[in-house]
Amino acid sequence: MKFLMKSVIHCSFLVLGLMGLNSASCWATQIDILRTPSGGIQPQALVGNDGTIHLIYFNGEAGAGDLFYTQSKGNDLTWFKSRQINQSPGAAMAIGSVRGAQLALGRDDWIHVAWMGSAKAKRAVVNGQEQAPMLYTRFKPKSDKFESEWNLLGTAGGLDGGGSLASDSSGRVAVVWHGHIGEAKGEQSRAVFATESLDDGSQFSVEKRISPEGTGACGCCGIKTSYADGGILQVVFRGAAQMTNRAELILSGIFDRGNFQVVNSAPWTINNCPMSTAALTQGKSTSFAAWETEGQVYWKQLQGIGDYSGKIMEPNNPNKRRKHPAIATNMRGEVLLAWTEGTGWLRGGRVAWQLFDKTGKPLQAIERRDGVPVWGLVTVVAKSDNNFALIY
Repeated sequence: MKFLMKSVIHCSFLVLGLMGLNSASCWATQIDILRTPSGGIQPQALVGNDGTIHLIYFNGEAGAGDLFYTQSKGNDLTWFKSRQINQSPGAAMAIGSVRGAQLALGRDDWIHVAWMGSAKAKRAVVNGQEQAPMLYTRFKPKSDKFESEWNLLGTAGGLDGGGSLASDSSGRVAVVWHGHIGEAKGEQSRAVFATESLDDGSQFSVEKRISPEGTGACGCCGIKTSYADGGILQVVFRGAAQMTNRAELILSGIFDRGNFQVVNSAPWTINNCPMSTAALTQGKSTSFAAWETEGQVYWKQLQGIGDYSGKIMEPNNPNKRRKHPAIATNMRGEVLLAWTEGTGWLRGGRVAWQLFDKTGKPLQAIERRDGVPVWGLVTVVAKSDNNFALIY
């Protein structure tokens, strides 16, 4: 597989004592730019405790295709042979770029995957009506294949913008989506629901609402979740309090305490669904979120447990055509933000990226590369050597 390597050289300077001696240390942060294996789209990647890069992606017909998993044991990004994730053929979809699969790594690097089922997937039944399922599967260590996927949607139907999942080192697994219960209709009545497992995904609770009254949820926009320290579940989604009030919201709380609150709001006045996605990543001691507003992508460091006062950052020179951000941070605190440009309904585009230091200062100009396919997304990870990989 051919890929492009970009290096950003930067230095830190130190004044030594009263003698006025200067010391400088310089290093080059390398960004490897790769295409998704096997001509796939919508890659999602994470790095395990041992440095293994885990990657999932979609292949096949956009309305009813399949999901695949591969990994690279080292930082050279040599992928192992892919294995299929979904056991029911054609059970996944890629239409809209918001409904695809998402990946989480749990205790002992158990692999967890969740996605919105296609029309070929076994339907969920809610109040006697068949609906799209919220599917989940996992891959146990030393297994030879993924378990058969199963539906976690019980009472909160109307699944549209896909779902997300998170897992942590204690064995928690959470799956979230937005929908509605009963006869409620319209985006203003939608809400975010979550279900949680405490045993690595063996059993899940009944889903419950975690978004406050009045937030709504933008029907065709994606959702993203992750665990922070202490079992705190963070969720990024687009609200729809009124038809023109579609702020990107961050929820934070602990599932079994039911104490979720909106801790960040990025307003956007728009009278239609922008079909946007968001990103979350966990750093050494803090989380980072990224989202789209009015065609620009933004990112923010969530400073710590209960502290969401960090400054909102953005890449240089907004051009109003940026979508689908991805974010990663390395052990030096550097942040790589990537996104797509020019993508839309049945339209591909290009990938763009910018590297920032730990204070949010850009370390390079924005770089771009053509070739994002229709329904394409980008993913970024920080490798164990503190360099980055960008896959699209």
